[in-house]
Amino acid sequence: MGLLDDLKKQAATQLQNEQSSQAARDRNLRTVDTVLRDTQNYLIEFSNSLNVLKPAVYRSFILETTVQLDRLLQSDYAVRERRKTIDNRDYFVEVALRFRNAGAEKLVFEKDTPTSVERCKEYLWGYGLRFECKEIKNDRRMLQRAIFGVESDIQASATFTGDWESGKVRLVLRNIEKLGDVDYSYDAEEVTRDVLEELAKLVLAQQNNLRGLGKYQEMMRSTSRGRRIDIEYPKIPAAEPPAAPSSDGLLDNLKSMLKR
Repeated sequence: MGLLDDLKKQAATQLQNEQSSQAARDRNLRTVDTVLRDTQNYLIEFSNSLNVLKPAVYRSFILETTVQLDRLLQSDYAVRERRKTIDNRDYFVEVALRFRNAGAEKLVFEKDTPTSVERCKEYLWGYGLRFECKEIKNDRRMLQRAIFGVESDIQASATFTGDWESGKVRLVLRNIEKLGDVDYSYDAEEVTRDVLEELAKLVLAQQNNLRGLGKYQEMMRSTSRGRRIDIEYPKIPAAEPPAAPSSDGLLDNLKSMLKR
């Protein structure tokens, strides 16, 4: 085989690989787009139902290890999406359920060393919490201690983000069960109605199996060390007497309550 023939063969192989990669990316793009559109539809119905029923879901958040915000009521549910246009068509990149946890009183506490004051500021800024800080200095104008006032208002979200290259979907829970982010990873096909139902239960602070769904969560459980701890969630007061047990999912039960 001559040099030209060898170059032509290499070029044909590379072209075939590029076409195969593009075809896989196109499949991932379509799959992720479909999954995120279905997710958006579910979350819109879910949020609309909650905004009407206004269930009493309360959260508590520990700040550092010494103080906590208690009995913050969830409210103001909304769904947002982000899209990207390719060849004159919009494809979904991200879908997020957002809401707030709010209380009536400001949390006031004190830090009594310059180091703890600066560390607390960084902590509160890092989680996006609104606060006031009254610094108390000595005669030499050096910081001694500070009194913090933290607003009882925490923004929370559950965000699904698609990756067109890998065909995976990432779910990030922010400030829901605790301050900060909790990450989940799924193949796009794994983001089914079951996953959305378990997420809805988690948002409502009900017993759920979200941690048990998806092969990546299964891999993490099988490789983690230590004893598993099951969290017992408090029962949430219903806006009206609960519906009779049925085989319908959580969203279907919420919708049936709205029809009464």
